[in-house]
Amino acid sequence: SDQAFLMRCEPGAVIPEHMHHAIENMVIIMGDLDVGGRILTSGDYHMSPASSAHCATSTRHGCVILVQYCA
Repeated sequence: SDQAFLMRCEPGAVIPEHMHHAIENMVIIMGDLDVGGRILTSGDYHMSPASSAHCATSTRHGCVILVQYCA
């Protein structure tokens, strides 16, 4: 089912590699997020397709992300 939430990550946080069972939309509200070597910052958008593997992601300075899953 569809769902959305805000995720707050502390500086230095790492989100381990994981699979996506639905489409994941992310908008960086504030801070930074390193997704596979691509540094996303405030206002940037990232989409992961359903059934895709997501590499480990990390934040250097911390971040707030709007995450939405779509079935």
